[in-house]
Amino acid sequence: MLASVALGACGNSVMGADVVDVPRLEGGNNQIGVVGGFGFEGQRRYVAVIGPAMGDDNVMAASVATAPTSGVVIERTECTRIRCAIVAHIDDRIANRGAPIPDVPSAEAVNLSLQGTIFNYTATIRVLPLDAADATSTGTALIGTQAVYSTLVLPAGRVARSGRDEALRFAVLGRVEIHGTFDLSPMAALAGPGGSAGGTAPTGDGQGPFPGRGNLLAGGGGGYGEAGTAGMGAGGVMGGAGGAATMDRAPRTLVGGSGGGAGGGGAGGAGAGAMLLAAYGDADYEGAQFIARGGAGEGAGGGGAGGLFIFGGNPTGSFTVDTAGGAGGTAGGATGGRGGIGRVRLDSAVTGANITAGISTPGVRFDLGSLPPIVRTPALTIRGTAQAGSLVRVNDEYGGVVTMMGQATADGAGGWSIPVTLTREGVYSFVAYDTTSGAMAPSFSGTRVIIRRGSTGTLEIFAGAVDVAYLPMME
Repeated sequence: MLASVALGACGNSVMGADVVDVPRLEGGNNQIGVVGGFGFEGQRRYVAVIGPAMGDDNVMAASVATAPTSGVVIERTECTRIRCAIVAHIDDRIANRGAPIPDVPSAEAVNLSLQGTIFNYTATIRVLPLDAADATSTGTALIGTQAVYSTLVLPAGRVARSGRDEALRFAVLGRVEIHGTFDLSPMAALAGPGGSAGGTAPTGDGQGPFPGRGNLLAGGGGGYGEAGTAGMGAGGVMGGAGGAATMDRAPRTLVGGSGGGAGGGGAGGAGAGAMLLAAYGDADYEGAQFIARGGAGEGAGGGGAGGLFIFGGNPTGSFTVDTAGGAGGTAGGATGGRGGIGRVRLDSAVTGANITAGISTPGVRFDLGSLPPIVRTPALTIRGTAQAGSLVRVNDEYGGVVTMMGQATADGAGGWSIPVTLTREGVYSFVAYDTTSGAMAPSFSGTRVIIRRGSTGTLEIFAGAVDVAYLPMME
């Protein structure tokens, strides 16, 4: 974010003296401030406010331009006497760097030019470079556990897997085309990314927050969206207990399924993984499959629980989501318990999702039509949807400074609305949260991603945001 630079006028007229005309300073040498100074490659809605103009200059009729090679394409400009607001999209023109999440020093400067009635101006914005992910980079092992891309393409017939221990987080600012398969199921004895291992023979409990219990006769299934079932020994003798179900209305932590308990001489099945996919541009998921099935138990071990998917954005097309629990093994007349099905959270307007196995929950989502990119009056009503009865909070978090804007309870149909009053000109970054259980669970709905440093100091995908430029009508 660049601080505004205000320069005084360099000439005036004095009563009774000669009038000195102030010449236009050609070449755009006058630096002017920008609010909304950082954008991402691939970003489909970038907004900024430029100003103020110097002295008595007037930019009401100004147009804002960039070099054709900059990648910043201005779609709309509105100006008052002293400021201009722009709406643009940013093309991907910088070669891939292999950096999953960009840092501020990597940003490239892009100059904007505008002319007032007296002076020429130059404004500078910073564009953060993002890699484009295609079938090559998502063929067998996904890049990093946290990655922000300009575009993501997974063609039909391709399967993306990960052998990593951590849950996968992806945000895409531009076009997304997924026609292949993301498979977060366990591979052999390895849990899915962000999932948990099964118990080891002979009686080890599964791992994870809702593990199945081990038992010499038969292990219990791991729990998650629903409880795992208990193991059953030969002749109907009860074996290990199944893991519990999460009571969270909308999953807040990106954690996969728990493992099943060992039993009957075999290990428990591992839990499936967890994945966040937040798409902020056009997204086509026609024919895509998102799979996070729990692993089957060995011997009479319990099955692992299914995993978790969180979707942000507004994908089109028909796609399948499967978070089935793993089956318990059978040995010597004993049967391990089945793992519970997983969870699916939709911070998105999804109409084509076919959830074959999994408990689906609507997350908090903005109605983007209620948040145009430029507003001219201070009264604004923010609308959206969530699970009925959810307590929704919306903050303005521009520049990392949190301002409490308001909260509302989603009605019986899941709708919510929050009236706010805009008190300063410039850019607002609205972030929505589900606060029903007292925690602040950020939504991934919006027009761009928010990246913050986590507790370990590494950059992490935090939430989605909607940027809105406020340009007062009377200025």
